[in-house]
Amino acid sequence: MTADKETINGLDFTIRVANRHVLIHSIYPGIYDLCKPYLAEETAIPDIEIRIDEELIQEEIERSRLTNRLVIDLKGVEWLLLHRMLTEELLSFDTILMHGAVIAFDNTAYMFTANSGTGKTTHIKKWLEKVNGAFVVNGDKPYIIARNNSDSPLACGSPWAGKEHMQTNAVVPLKAIILLERADENHMESISFSQAFTTLFQQVYRPNDRSKMHQTLVLMERLSKTVSFWRFQCNNFKDNCFEVAYNALINDTGGRAAINSKNR
Repeated sequence: MTADKETINGLDFTIRVANRHVLIHSIYPGIYDLCKPYLAEETAIPDIEIRIDEELIQEEIERSRLTNRLVIDLKGVEWLLLHRMLTEELLSFDTILMHGAVIAFDNTAYMFTANSGTGKTTHIKKWLEKVNGAFVVNGDKPYIIARNNSDSPLACGSPWAGKEHMQTNAVVPLKAIILLERADENHMESISFSQAFTTLFQQVYRPNDRSKMHQTLVLMERLSKTVSFWRFQCNNFKDNCFEVAYNALINDTGGRAAINSKNR
């Protein structure tokens, strides 16, 4: 499968993601439009530069063929490559990519993580309905800046937000990571980083390069110093689903947002 020369309409532009300016040299139409909410000033000096060319596109298509992954269109291949390359570059800036859904309000973020299909999106929609001012930072693959001090890590929005496209151009302190599991009854349990590690390792982006994988583990370990970890046995169809999670998390972090009175 080769690129149609007439469809190529490259465009250079800079976005700001995870507190970094990223200069992108795109190939196919549509990439710029997908990144529009994150466009930076034209005078911004890039921290990272990413260039996709046709050779990289064809290499990715070949990898997809060998692993029986479906290639829908060339723009989609470029979009995937941009995400992967940016994710690995951001490791140098203490930033990892997690599979999860981040909800935020009152300058506080909470990440729900689990395998696809467990109910993360369904659950965070309850927060949007019930908590005044709540919004989704990223509903699928948020970036997390793991700062090397006593400050909270930062959950960051990005244009890469899964099929639901739930995202906001925002950077919010992350207070808790919740491991969501399906269950008959709703129950929240505080757990240690070591208890959470296996699931977190499954949900973090894991580069093939050994040194980058080591950096990923270092950044994951930093989370243990400032973030609380929870196991949420969740039944989204039970009336108390939201309240069980909300009450545990708000009591843990010392704040309290206003629940919409119509949903009490």
